[in-house]
Amino acid sequence: MASDKEGSGFLSGFILGALAGAALVALLTPRPGDEMRAELRERATKLREQARERMPEIRDRAEELASRAREQIPEVRDRAEELAALARERGQAAVEGLRNAAVRRRVPETGVTESDTVS
Repeated sequence: MASDKEGSGFLSGFILGALAGAALVALLTPRPGDEMRAELRERATKLREQARERMPEIRDRAEELASRAREQIPEVRDRAEELAALARERGQAAVEGLRNAAVRRRVPETGVTESDTVS
């Protein structure tokens, strides 16, 4: 399923980002090298454990959201079609109004309207 791949891709990115952040914090904190490496290992281990624990929850939530989105597609499509039809109708009415106004416009040289000359 596509949501599984998307969910695991998101989670992988999240984990990598968290690890990079933890590494950056550990590197910027002044400590002896051995102590810093031990801290990095400990934080990385904790983050992996948390990610493994939350993976089913995150996957379930992603599947739920994807399912809800799929259910709403027909409703959103129908509404978009209604709005497009309404815009078309209003546009056609505006064009027709402009045509009628142009036909009724007075011709300055003669004082006669075009509608007077058109039968």
